[in-house]
Amino acid sequence: MKAFFLILLGTAGGLFAAGLPITVTTKEGNISVSEIVGGSETSLQLSVNEGKGKMAMPLESLKSWKFTAPPEWNEAGLAIRNGKLDVAERVYRKFAMQVMPFLGIPKGDAERYFFAYTDLLRSSGKYKEALDALTQLPDSILPSAKARQAIARAYCLAQTGKLEEADRQINLLRAPSRESALFTPYFLARSSLLLAQSDYIAALDDIAQIMAFKRISSEGYAEALYLNAEAYDALDVAIAKQKEEIKKNERLSRQYQADSNAVFKELDLIKSDTAQVSAIMDSPKDLPKSAQAIRRQLLRLYPDSSWAEKARAKLPPDQVEAINNPTAPEDSTPVPGKPTKTSPASPKKNTTPNPVDDGKIDTDIPTSEDDNL
Repeated sequence: MKAFFLILLGTAGGLFAAGLPITVTTKEGNISVSEIVGGSETSLQLSVNEGKGKMAMPLESLKSWKFTAPPEWNEAGLAIRNGKLDVAERVYRKFAMQVMPFLGIPKGDAERYFFAYTDLLRSSGKYKEALDALTQLPDSILPSAKARQAIARAYCLAQTGKLEEADRQINLLRAPSRESALFTPYFLARSSLLLAQSDYIAALDDIAQIMAFKRISSEGYAEALYLNAEAYDALDVAIAKQKEEIKKNERLSRQYQADSNAVFKELDLIKSDTAQVSAIMDSPKDLPKSAQAIRRQLLRLYPDSSWAEKARAKLPPDQVEAINNPTAPEDSTPVPGKPTKTSPASPKKNTTPNPVDDGKIDTDIPTSEDDNL
């Protein structure tokens, strides 16, 4: 058993020796309010007698314990919806740093608050700041927090161009089942890495996992739509380059076909796979239109999200205006079908123990209403 740790929390008025307010629920369903000052893998350390004493509460007797978020937390949520991300960031950071020392105690919800902060940084494009916060996590955090940490680090590393490090983080993880709370974060991170690696079809496959198995109201769906549009645009550019290369090689072939001794490896490579050439030349020609259609859908479904704000900047003003017009005709722009799978589908939940220890971090974390990554 690990020894207890005690926390002295700083506030504007000095040390918050009484601890942080929490709500404790026993296995019998009894609910009480207390203040946590420390704990271990087996017990909570609670403040009693207005901070003058402490008592241990065995975790085996508890169903759960949850922090009582400060009033500013809910106000920060309103600030996010109003686009005031800097205001929300200050509130989130303060509380995240306060709950961080408790990430090693089971049955709590410290992860909800800490990773809400790093996720806000990530969605705001502050990847370096998010990486700095993730680096501060102690080694004693729970396995579920380690999984969240690796996922968030992989995403941010990919966005900052550190692709090898991002790939290592993703490879630390076992792919989650569809029921896992980390299903969407995992595939968002991996699709972002694949986009950065210019593997657009595989990225679209990962995004399709989210859109196929998660509800529109679920956390991360707005971001999946945004990445979907980005992937279509990037794929269109890549295909255009491939087509131009094919046309260039065809011109070279006609130019030198009289010379039977001329051998071009590039030509041989392309000629050897006529199916690939045909697929490229016959690829969808409406990818940019489809990307814009997805962005319009994003604005309709999540108008107050940071992802909608990013999508709005990539739409013509008349299209943005039309979204607010209830008499506008329904968008009929076709969206390309689901791409051919190049990455394995996420497994259904495995109800039997895995007999092989592959050394990877488990990502099958139960979902709850508090999941906020």
